[in-house]
Amino acid sequence: MCLAAAAGVAARALLRIEREPGLLVLAGVLLGYGLLAAAVVRDGPGPKRQPAAAWSAVTALLRRPVTRHLAVWYGVSCGGLVAVDLYLPAYLHRTYGIDWVPAMLAAAAGMGVGAAAGAFGGWLCRHRAPTAVIGTCFTTLAALLLVLAFDPPLVWVAAPALAGVAVALGTALGSVLALIGRTAPPAQAGTITGVIGAIGSAVGLFPTLLLTAVRYGDGSYATGLILLASAAIVGAGSLRARRGWIGAAVAFPAPTVVASQSATTVVSLAAPQIRAYLGDITAVLAALATRHELAVVYADPAPSGRAGIGLPLVAGLRQHLPKHTILSMVAETPPHPHETAAIAAMIDAGTIPVILVAGADPTPTAMLLAAAVGADQVLHLTHDRIEGVIPVQRVPEAGYAAIDAPR
Repeated sequence: MCLAAAAGVAARALLRIEREPGLLVLAGVLLGYGLLAAAVVRDGPGPKRQPAAAWSAVTALLRRPVTRHLAVWYGVSCGGLVAVDLYLPAYLHRTYGIDWVPAMLAAAAGMGVGAAAGAFGGWLCRHRAPTAVIGTCFTTLAALLLVLAFDPPLVWVAAPALAGVAVALGTALGSVLALIGRTAPPAQAGTITGVIGAIGSAVGLFPTLLLTAVRYGDGSYATGLILLASAAIVGAGSLRARRGWIGAAVAFPAPTVVASQSATTVVSLAAPQIRAYLGDITAVLAALATRHELAVVYADPAPSGRAGIGLPLVAGLRQHLPKHTILSMVAETPPHPHETAAIAAMIDAGTIPVILVAGADPTPTAMLLAAAVGADQVLHLTHDRIEGVIPVQRVPEAGYAAIDAPR
């Protein structure tokens, strides 16, 4: 998308085409594209969905926090790139006196930088928490917009700042698209992308409209840039203050990752392995909970981290499973008999317990707990950069039943 926009901006500067012939050429190209698609795309459509079912799916998506978060982030990042496309030539011409052709070529270069940064954002989203990546992009964007609001020298300050704006927006957009791609169920990918794109496009009009209104109001870009920087600061602050809670909710419901038969399952989670994939893990846990009696053992080597991610994990599960009861508790390693009795009672009552324990490896505690409550299996969820969330299955060993012996 960014490369296509860059080509369009560059074409305005390099090609001299009259309006009417240009529109005829454009119409002919689009018609040829449609005919080529009709000739090449041969996969038959699946069963047609009823309009009522389609609207029901859209309504259900709109109610999910993940849709709202991703739509706003998509709108801010994509809308910012649209503003760069539309306003950078005029900004460079009116503020620094650059001719239109070099200004348009500079805008095209900025869009190309945004495209490269989008690929980098998608890669970065695989190795860092997405909320942290997007929050850093918004913070950087706010600082650079404040610098540009004061008309700094072009060569040494403004040009690097403009390049930084393109990098921040492209990285944020790439992260959002990566989140959609890795968490959207294949059967709903089209609906999810369409809903987020529609809402995000509406949100993305805001930067352009704001710059237009302020420009016609006071004749400068400074006020508009300061207002946009303020909005970016507010967004970054919200992400930083609630990154764990938001990160746990930013995932769509996942398909069940184990066999569909009913079973009692204990899931072990290690904080260092899931910190960057909290939303993905939460979605998989929610899918498991729809078919299994579930208990989650979460371990963090840092004692303060148990509340840092454990409680957002509970909050994310509550958003995915509004009809379930989810409770968290702190347990010893290994658990005391009265703790295992309380956990067994929760499972029997249909509650999903999230057991917070200290240490780096939760699997031994999960195995002991599974033997004590008579669980059918233990799953250790981890994330692979190719396969996504994958389970490692273990069956409790009878020898671990000794946990119930008096100590």
